[in-house]
Amino acid sequence: MENQSLGILFLSEPDMIKAGVLNAKQCVEVMDETFQLLGKGDYLMGGPVPESHGMMVWFPSESAFPNMPLAGPDRRYMAMPAYLGGRFHITGVKWYGSKETWNWAHR
Repeated sequence: MENQSLGILFLSEPDMIKAGVLNAKQCVEVMDETFQLLGKGDYLMGGPVPESHGMMVWFPSESAFPNMPLAGPDRRYMAMPAYLGGRFHITGVKWYGSKETWNWAHR
């Protein structure tokens, strides 16, 4: 395997504008290309199967640690790593936490 470096790129709002985020036609074309790659299966998403929509942190119902969040309907914290092939050949990850009224423990 070649010696490759790994970098992380964070885009500011001016960076996004410079990259063309305000060009709706180009954005729709890229989204269409992305959906075509998804339709062909040229992607992976993190989880037990390629179509998983992320990996969730499961909080315990009890904890000996006072600051540990406990399980409940408002406890969701997920990582959504993914790879997209085609000309993009890129990986990325989305992290999010949310207050959710639906209790994931009972799905």
